Amino acid sequence: KIIDNDINGLLIEPGDKEALYKNIKYLIENNKKRSEISKKAYLTINKKFSIDSNVKKLENIYLSL
Repeated sequence: KIIDNDINGLLIEPGDKEALYKNIKYLIENNKKRSEISKKAYLTINKKFSIDSNVKKLENIYLSL
């Protein structure tokens, strides 16, 4: 799982335009929450998708063959 709702992103149901509007409005109006979510999203991406992490995963795959 990449996104944890209200921690490193905001999740909505596909096609729910009203929820999308409300979440965008919420982030525009709440600088602190927007900053918290963006910082945690950045950390999540760096942790799960860093070059070192991906190289290690590939190395383990090759070694298991």
